Amino acid sequence: MLKELDDPASKDKSRAFAQLGAHVDGADPHNPLTDIEHHVVESDLDVSKKNRAFAQLGALIARADSYDPILDIKNDIGDSYHLLPDTKDDIIEFQYHIYESVWRDAREMRSSGDLLSLGTEVRCPVIAVHGDYDPHPPEGVRIPLSSVVDDFRFILLERCGHCPWHEKHAREKFYTTLRNELQF
Repeated sequence: MLKELDDPASKDKSRAFAQLGAHVDGADPHNPLTDIEHHVVESDLDVSKKNRAFAQLGALIARADSYDPILDIKNDIGDSYHLLPDTKDDIIEFQYHIYESVWRDAREMRSSGDLLSLGTEVRCPVIAVHGDYDPHPPEGVRIPLSSVVDDFRFILLERCGHCPWHEKHAREKFYTTLRNELQF
């Protein structure tokens, strides 16, 4: 899916063109699109397709990263998914270009060691809350951060995947931990 997202030649516009109607194809002889307008529409559709594919990838990864979610993550329209019953009307907008720009830099900083070295500049307490069923190994967080952050604690939640706030067995423990640490 990431390969498709990165492919500048990826152009599946059929659904979006159908939604835009006949004006996109210039079918209305009284109001055809100019070449510039056509290019803008095509660019917007390419962005929309990438965001939709990115949302689908996000929903797939969220399922894989979960131990026992409160509500199965759904990807109804390609650019939103529901986590909890009380948030079903909330929309999470997936913007691939932001992911692409942020994670490209993060990958480079991680590879060079620059990202971890930034931990030496952290002057506040850091608490990492991690699930024992998170596909990202806990040692990959605990060991590096404890070596560079002076005031670091690690909390491992049992029967928990990557997102404890929507895990059946870890949600309460996560929020209790969060309230206690923030002193609410």
